[in-house]
Amino acid sequence: MTVQTTYPFDRSVGYPGQAADAGPHRRKTVIAAAVLTAGFLVMRGATPAKGYAVEARDAADADGIVASRATAATAASITGSGLDGAIGQESMTPPRNITITATSHADFDLTTWYVRGLDENGLPQEEAFVMPNGGNTTLVGNKFFSAVTEVYVPAQSGTSGAFTVGTGSKLGPLTKEFVHGIAEYTASREPEAFPVNYAVPVIEEGPVYVTSETDYSDGDEVYVRLVASGDEVLGAFRATPDSTDCALLAGARFRRSGSAGVACIDLS
Repeated sequence: MTVQTTYPFDRSVGYPGQAADAGPHRRKTVIAAAVLTAGFLVMRGATPAKGYAVEARDAADADGIVASRATAATAASITGSGLDGAIGQESMTPPRNITITATSHADFDLTTWYVRGLDENGLPQEEAFVMPNGGNTTLVGNKFFSAVTEVYVPAQSGTSGAFTVGTGSKLGPLTKEFVHGIAEYTASREPEAFPVNYAVPVIEEGPVYVTSETDYSDGDEVYVRLVASGDEVLGAFRATPDSTDCALLAGARFRRSGSAGVACIDLS
């Protein structure tokens, strides 16, 4: 008689939000500030003890940090209320790259401008932008800012060069600064979404099932959809960034390989 002596602890498929194996998981509980669905990200927000849903993000906002400004004959440090765009000095989730758009005018000189603020981990950073003579350009940054606290503009030839500062189309990574984890599926309740003010179990670390838009391979990075159109689902997971419509979920990797549908990712 053949006797089974080993037993697998992982399943090839499960419910989105279900812990994927018997290995260690780190969990927490948050209070739903919005309707939350098992298998989707639970975001951080204004109240640390609460969980927020993934929200859509615009592709770009050219004047989102500084709405409109003119050059000056003396150096300017734009801070506080001077950051008067729709975003201004507020936190950005996910972090965004920064752009400076300058009109064509002789009052722009070849100088180095600086944008200062916080990176995707909440740490201070700055990025240099080289403004050409005459302006007439859009300078596109490569660093990701979760908040801008200062735009430094060196002295220019005059006061008639107009410029704006905003966000580019690149979406920075979703780190633990922005994410609680994934809302956990529990067999003891119906599978509909968690309502507002409900205590929601969240998996912070460990393997968990989600729904992937794409095929995936073992070890692939995990991206989260933040720009959705047509039948695309906001907050869905995938193995590719789909141009600039998705943000990297920092530290997460797909496990095993498979086709679009229920997939296992490992949060670390």
